[in-house]
Amino acid sequence: MNVLTSLSGVKEGKTFVCIGQVLLTPKSRGFFIAQISHFPSLRGLALGEDAAISKNRLLPPRLRSGSQGQLRNSYIVMFTGIINNLGELNKKENNIFSFYADESFCRKLKTGESVAVNGVCLTVYAMPTKQSFSVEIMPETKKRTMLDNLKVNNLVNLELPATLSTFLSGHLVQGHVDGVGRVEKIEKVENSRLLKIQISKEITQYIVEKGSIAVNGISLTVVDAAFDYFTVSIIPFTWENTMLHTINMGDLINIEVDVLAKYVEKIYKGAGK
Repeated sequence: MNVLTSLSGVKEGKTFVCIGQVLLTPKSRGFFIAQISHFPSLRGLALGEDAAISKNRLLPPRLRSGSQGQLRNSYIVMFTGIINNLGELNKKENNIFSFYADESFCRKLKTGESVAVNGVCLTVYAMPTKQSFSVEIMPETKKRTMLDNLKVNNLVNLELPATLSTFLSGHLVQGHVDGVGRVEKIEKVENSRLLKIQISKEITQYIVEKGSIAVNGISLTVVDAAFDYFTVSIIPFTWENTMLHTINMGDLINIEVDVLAKYVEKIYKGAGK
């Protein structure tokens, strides 16, 4: 299902929280096409129907509240890159992925709410059980992330969205993966592990030495940034308490650069016009 509407500043592949992703930005300025994933409240929304966008959320008129067209429960989902929970892939059925997780984590989830799986912002597909939950993966998500490479029993990093009371001890992570990297080297350096991750040249321009980066949803600091790779150093606690202790050379991992770098680039390019 595609929805044609208007919004300035959107970029290909960026996620509308809990709902869909931009698949194409046509040359016709100010318009884009978004694909809507499984979301019961949006069934029946069709091309030509008026829609509202506020704080990255798209809703048809019948779901708005108030005379000014305000949206119910409109919010922006952000994460911090601090991983306190692990999950395990239980099964994959077409585009539905089910994960085992701790009971204390699952009871905080509800249908239609967001959760980060290996750094990817996804929507809870159905009411979670006591120790499991499911999400629906779209083709664009499969293309841009490593989630489709997951196998049953693989561990994944899990994170709930940040709230106003969340302690920001990582950095602001959107859950919008920019691409995948390949683990080229894992080196033990005294008490740490140094990971060398090969990435595309389109991503390296946003990575700087001592800058922030999210690797499978983990907030890390860049040690070195080169033309087609970067390195990060992993402390023992992070290594042991995230899925990183299961990785091997050659594995694919999700990469999200610091969004501030993209804003700076856009402002710089705009200033030159």
